[in-house]
Amino acid sequence: GDGDVVLLPEESAEARLTQPLHSQSSLPSTSQPKRWEFDRVYDGSATQEEVFAEVRPLAMAVLDGFSACVLAYGATGSGKTHTMMGSVNSRGVNYRVLTEMMAIVAARKPAFSHHVRVSLVEVYNEQLMDLLAEGDPSAPKKALQLTHVGAEELHSTCHVPGAFTTIVHGVEDIIDVMTVGDCYRTFAATQLNARSSRSHTVLSVSVEGTDTTSGAITLGRLHLVDLAGSELIGTPPVAPAGGAEFLGRHGDRHAQIGAERHALLAEEARHINRSLQALADVMGALLKETSPERTPYDRSMLTRLLRSSLSGESKVCMFTCIDPSRRRACEAETVLQFATQVKEVKTRAKQKRLPGTEPQNFSAK
Repeated sequence: GDGDVVLLPEESAEARLTQPLHSQSSLPSTSQPKRWEFDRVYDGSATQEEVFAEVRPLAMAVLDGFSACVLAYGATGSGKTHTMMGSVNSRGVNYRVLTEMMAIVAARKPAFSHHVRVSLVEVYNEQLMDLLAEGDPSAPKKALQLTHVGAEELHSTCHVPGAFTTIVHGVEDIIDVMTVGDCYRTFAATQLNARSSRSHTVLSVSVEGTDTTSGAITLGRLHLVDLAGSELIGTPPVAPAGGAEFLGRHGDRHAQIGAERHALLAEEARHINRSLQALADVMGALLKETSPERTPYDRSMLTRLLRSSLSGESKVCMFTCIDPSRRRACEAETVLQFATQVKEVKTRAKQKRLPGTEPQNFSAK
């Protein structure tokens, strides 16, 4: 029953924020809708296949030795994980990109051979965790460190030093990676989302391709990033779902547990918001073409992890997810403004090949 105030006209690639219909909104009153233009706009009727079509060319580019990064950004509960991960019956970008890569690898044989290796990590409360580490599922997740030396290795290999990596050969391997990672990722129930992501996840893919005729070797890298959603601390987005009823039935002990859970959700939200602000600061610096030495990558673990992808030498695509309802109009406006800023950042992707090897006879499309 909550009307939409963000409209996505079919005839244009823009989002329009219409005038709120009641005075409770904090948005300034205006007779004209606000407009933001993007490369493509999808409404709620769009299919996963239609969304994936926008990034399908990146699969070929990575196999050709280029670096790429796909991010999903937006407020909590706006559909980021659905876009990137999807479900069993509606697979998202992660699954579809890797499946497309496997199809291209098969089609290129025997002229070319490729080794596709993946890792999956999360950034939770500024800590880096391995989601594919082998061991007891009930044990704490494996924490990773990203030192200065480790950052150089990350830039070279695409994977965090010490993270578990595995070679994928086909669709079954891809499903296994997605399933394991989803089991270990940190989620919590909030009033806006029954399964809210409390961490940023980064699926990293490295590809070593060899031209079996010339011996030329290329190194492709891909980061698929499902960002945690920004939240308003101390308001319903971080309140425990059903908390009031729970506290009333179970007394002081459960009241304490409920308060502790609320405090944990609020702490998670603070870390999420800080890291997203750090990402915004990096994007702002890139927009101003600030020198790499002065770009604030070190302000959060997330931006340190994505430095090589955001440094201007990668192909980058960001999906901006919004809830178009009136009650979340302020969040939608903030997200759309940030997305407009990111859209103006220019990158210059470069092919990466091992020294001493000849250039390959194909190029990214």
